[in-house]
Amino acid sequence: MYARPGSGKSVLSNSINLALCLSGGIQRLPRIAIIDVGPSSSGLISLLKEALPAELKHLVAYHRLRMTPDYAINPFDTQLGCRYPTAQERGFLVNFITLLATPLGAERPYDGVSDMAGLVVDEIYKYLADDSKPHLYTKGIEPLVDDILSEIGFVLDEHTTWWEVTDALFLANFHHEAMLAQRYAAPLLPDIAAICRTQVIEDLYGQVKAPTGEPLIQAFGRMISSAVREYPILSGITKFDIGDARVVSLDLDEVAKSGGDAADRQTAVMYMLARYVLARHYYLTEDVLSDFPDAYREYHRIRIGEIREDPKRIVYDEFHRTSKARAVREQVILDMREGRKWNVQIALISQSLEDFDPVMVEFGTSIFIMDAGPEQAIKRSTEVFGLSETARVALKTRVHGPREGGATFLAQFATKSGINTQLLTSTLGPVELWAFSTTAEDARTRNKLYQKIGPAEARRVLANLFPSGSVKSMIENRLAVLKEQKGMIEEAAELGIIDQLVDEILNAYSKNPDVKSLSQ
Repeated sequence: MYARPGSGKSVLSNSINLALCLSGGIQRLPRIAIIDVGPSSSGLISLLKEALPAELKHLVAYHRLRMTPDYAINPFDTQLGCRYPTAQERGFLVNFITLLATPLGAERPYDGVSDMAGLVVDEIYKYLADDSKPHLYTKGIEPLVDDILSEIGFVLDEHTTWWEVTDALFLANFHHEAMLAQRYAAPLLPDIAAICRTQVIEDLYGQVKAPTGEPLIQAFGRMISSAVREYPILSGITKFDIGDARVVSLDLDEVAKSGGDAADRQTAVMYMLARYVLARHYYLTEDVLSDFPDAYREYHRIRIGEIREDPKRIVYDEFHRTSKARAVREQVILDMREGRKWNVQIALISQSLEDFDPVMVEFGTSIFIMDAGPEQAIKRSTEVFGLSETARVALKTRVHGPREGGATFLAQFATKSGINTQLLTSTLGPVELWAFSTTAEDARTRNKLYQKIGPAEARRVLANLFPSGSVKSMIENRLAVLKEQKGMIEEAAELGIIDQLVDEILNAYSKNPDVKSLSQ
């Protein structure tokens, strides 16, 4: 899906995600992972949360990721009870470590780094396995675990390991607490910097030199140590947990920066991390059960059965932010290649056709052009998608972004019967329009009312008062009047007008909760 800003991409994406949640025949909420830069999907999450009963509200969540230890995510966590990662998880870890061990500004790592990353991953899990040097249990760092261990009468000594604690909690049916304990058994990124200096790694890579002249092992360890220092979110035990949430939006606005090699690297790391934390369970199958410990197989068999049944969707919004993140794009291409096999839909949303690699366009089964753009963009879209003359003219004259009556866009679907190109119009009710709008004036008005009367009531009142789903034109008209009266106006004046409008709405609402017009 692509179009210039303000063309309705976020609204359509939210509509598709909502439609997936409301699909007929599903027994549970689908699994939707939204990787966003900004709060454009927060309205969908709020809408779903308010519609769910109290005991199910935790199934949808919106999180704004921050570069602090409180949001720590350990990519080395494994499935519950598993001493080693699955093949899919190992592949991700190798890609992730290779990304961290790529020099800033370089497109590719030094020769040998990717192979070395694979060996390092294998060695760190072997080193911390039960029959080697597992992490020892420490009382007092996870009080909930300590309390349950006392409750079940678990006997501790100075040799007790976190893996033994994990197993004991799981067998006593304390699955959540077992997961908490397992986090302390898992390897951490700082361990990687240490393990690469062990004899096994030295024997294979000790004589290899990096292009800088330093030993490859030293260069690898230096870059991993730098990552530990630069990214507090990666350096400790997992603190950030989406729990059982099925529809999750992760806002990377604070951590996915643009401008300069360091910012590009950080953006790549955060996109990879977001995809891992939201969607790593999507790719589990019954085939992996034979590699899991016996005691955990039935638990995982039931869980994997549910995951396999559920529709799954990964949404990458603001995809142009990954333009210099080769590792992210290769992961996305892999997900697109194998998506159908795992029942996973991949949605890429950006501002231009040029933001997508040719192979991504080739694998796309549904293309949505939300805005025709200039003649040059129309010509490029026509060439890439083989649009007929009729479709080209329709794109040029009919595809115009959101207007009263809906947002008309050009859609091309690749089906078993061939390519199908259609003009479609997305029409939403006023409540959905108010929930999904990302227009600055609308978002400010809506969010202020959310704080005053709650999200569900705010959407209902706004839908009654402004069924078009926007107050942008009203605010612009009021600004124009103010400009005539005072000449130059500042941004503070616009905020003041929004505050004034919110006060008018609240005043009318206090007199009549079903107010339909501010002139009443």
